[in-house]
Amino acid sequence: MTSYVSFEDSLDQKTPPLKDLMQAVIDKDASFRFRARGFSMYPFIKDRDVITLNPLHRPLKSGDVVAFRQPHADKLAVHRIVSIKGGLIPRQGR
Repeated sequence: MTSYVSFEDSLDQKTPPLKDLMQAVIDKDASFRFRARGFSMYPFIKDRDVITLNPLHRPLKSGDVVAFRQPHADKLAVHRIVSIKGGLIPRQGR
């Protein structure tokens, strides 16, 4: 599918959080495009780069870049999978 949703930071309180918009679009099997914020993926993804997330139609593997909700903060995060052990993706840096 080639449809995209773009999202810029908004001060409008009626705009749903990015994570909710992303989930709704991915649930419709469409791609989601947004501007990344932060430096955790530098130099591969830089602050303010536009990235596109696609629905997953295959098993995850090491090296894949994935988006997920951080359970402790309920925020959207994008990171590269470094390893998969026993079908689980271990947390890095802990």
